[in-house]
Amino acid sequence: MQKIANDPHSNQYIVKACGFLSLFFLLYVFCSFLYYGTITPPGLGDSHDYHVPIAESYLSGQFLSLPKNINSYINYPGMSEIFLVPFIVFHLPLNWFCLLGWGILVFLLIKLGRHFGLSNALSIIFATTFSLTYSVLRQIPTQSIDIWMAVWFVGLILLLERPKTTIKYFLFLGILFGILIGSKYSGPLYAIVLGIIYLKKFKPLISPKNMLAFMIPIILLGIFWYIRNYLSWGTPIYPGSLLFMKGIPGLDLPNYMLWKIIPTTNLFSFLEAFISEFLIWAFSIPLAILFIVMNYKKRKQKNMAELVRLLLLSFLVLLSSLVLSFKPTFEASNMRYLFQLIIPFTLIIFLLGKRYHVEKEVALIATANAAVALNYLSYHPKLIVLCLGLSAVIYITKKNALSAFLEK
Repeated sequence: MQKIANDPHSNQYIVKACGFLSLFFLLYVFCSFLYYGTITPPGLGDSHDYHVPIAESYLSGQFLSLPKNINSYINYPGMSEIFLVPFIVFHLPLNWFCLLGWGILVFLLIKLGRHFGLSNALSIIFATTFSLTYSVLRQIPTQSIDIWMAVWFVGLILLLERPKTTIKYFLFLGILFGILIGSKYSGPLYAIVLGIIYLKKFKPLISPKNMLAFMIPIILLGIFWYIRNYLSWGTPIYPGSLLFMKGIPGLDLPNYMLWKIIPTTNLFSFLEAFISEFLIWAFSIPLAILFIVMNYKKRKQKNMAELVRLLLLSFLVLLSSLVLSFKPTFEASNMRYLFQLIIPFTLIIFLLGKRYHVEKEVALIATANAAVALNYLSYHPKLIVLCLGLSAVIYITKKNALSAFLEK
């Protein structure tokens, strides 16, 4: 039994099997929300209150200068909502908006795993286990932009990991930074974190033309929203307040920063919501801290370079998360603000699994974590049969290609 457990071929088979299962999970979730989005109108809450109205303000031209008597909350930055506009124009189900973002995020997470040296199978499992957490699944049938924020964040990491000297590269990099900054008030924080981590890499590539190509989209797509709000309302983060710049009464965002409200409210409530939404990956943070403590002296070794960079990024995001504004009741839905935190810490656990040759164990735990979260979905037996049938057809017709892909 011990020989079988340590057999590398057996371990590879288990990882590959988990990869196949993860692909089925992704297909089922996609089909389930595609069907749900088709038969279900948009719900109430943030989507109804400001995400859809922000998208509609593009069509009316009001996004440039909103009327004073309009809903205050549609003054939030609206770059991600621009991708909701085609759904409105072409009368597509609005509940497909985040499903599209989810699909893009899954693809980018697979690319991220591959970039950091995970196999195709482990990369798919990594993408699946995050994208099937409760917190992510809750956002798919909405018009909220938190999934899209994760898309811009992961997309930027992939771009920054592969720097180029071309103007086209810097223009695209500026567009993604601009969208990140111009989508949510947390965007500038993440932009600063990414800048701190990758600036040293980019210093040799900076030229006047590259900087111009980089800065123009950042100003037009990102900083524009803060200038608009300041000129219209006297505060760049309207309807929130910032220092002496006052927004609407009762929405003093700095008073609700995570580091302020945890000590004054209920730490247990936060941890309960955090663990319930991300399950096993909520514990990736203390595990990463333990690894740093145990390997601090080895941090300058060559084979640690990528892992150390990812760890630094993760901890800067952790510090940034402490200044995000949360509801004092720590509603489970608020955990969507922490996608940018959980993604790199989850990836670190996969990389540690590879480093210590426990890929099989990580794959099994990650797949189980994804399977548990599937109970969030509504039960539609016909959909299950359909997805099983599709999976069987794909497996039979593309078995060799899939096996070869998952073995890489």
